[in-house]
Amino acid sequence: MRRRRQDTDNTQSMAPKRRTALVKPSFEFDYKDPTTLSRFLKPTGQIIPRRISRLTGYQQRHLSVAIKRARQLALLPYCGSHLNH
Repeated sequence: MRRRRQDTDNTQSMAPKRRTALVKPSFEFDYKDPTTLSRFLKPTGQIIPRRISRLTGYQQRHLSVAIKRARQLALLPYCGSHLNH
């Protein structure tokens, strides 16, 4: 016979913590600003996913285009600093 799981009061502590977005909803990403764009890159050079950065889909698409343009103009690296040994 199966036992029912008892309801505990710690269910609210199990909820994921909400993070605030790093930019305002009306912020426009500029490929000529590598310091802002580098906040959305991992140390390996990958773009941080939307679920972690808490950006909207519109913002994430514009962010990725701006990062790719900055990489083509050598304002941002294609890979992280760990490969520069």
